[in-house]
Amino acid sequence: MIVELDIGNTRAKWRRLGDSRVRIDGGSVELEAIRDAIPWQDPPAESVKVASVAGERFEAELIEFLQRRIGLVPRFARASAQAGRIRSGYHVTTQLGVDRWLAMLAAGEITSEAFGVLDGGSAITLDLVASSGDHLGGYITPGLTAMRDSLRQGTARVSPGVATRRIPVGPGRSTRDGVNAGILRMVGDFAVMEFSRFVRVHGVGAVLFVTGGDGETLSRLCTDEGIEARFLPELVLDGLAVACP
Repeated sequence: MIVELDIGNTRAKWRRLGDSRVRIDGGSVELEAIRDAIPWQDPPAESVKVASVAGERFEAELIEFLQRRIGLVPRFARASAQAGRIRSGYHVTTQLGVDRWLAMLAAGEITSEAFGVLDGGSAITLDLVASSGDHLGGYITPGLTAMRDSLRQGTARVSPGVATRRIPVGPGRSTRDGVNAGILRMVGDFAVMEFSRFVRVHGVGAVLFVTGGDGETLSRLCTDEGIEARFLPELVLDGLAVACP
């Protein structure tokens, strides 16, 4: 049985592979929560693969815990110059976030065409990959929550409130709806504009893969604007099979 973990900035996701069941869950990035939530020995884990942006201290603590609990050293995915059919476009390979790298690796296994990966997480990233497998670079913006928090902190009378799952994309008729629709429209229009430009150069067969906590919302918006968007919430976990075969 294989345990795969995706440790992000604010949320952890894990799944178990290797028997007739696939379990997918999510929760806190605190080690205590991960330690208690995953059934490490039912059946016993034979391998643990990890995508983590939580830093060296967290990784060291996770290694110590797993060695003590199940006698295994986890395998941490790292961004590299090339894996699968994807070649990194970063001048300094190690500076590319491993979550972005893994998502591209997984997408590269799904299509042989050019593609983009839009990740709606704590930060929103858009990476573009040519049909040759060459990563052309990417964009990074604050995530939807970060934008709402910034507006809340910077304005005395404008509060975004709590966003609902289905955010309106037209003009809001309340402050909350206006803020949330404006933020979503900014991000969505940026993604649609940049990916549309990419398609004009690299062909209409290009596909936009969308992942991350706000990925479903962004995917729906892109689809409404005529972009072929595929929402794949486990894209980063899927990339572990390529980075850590």
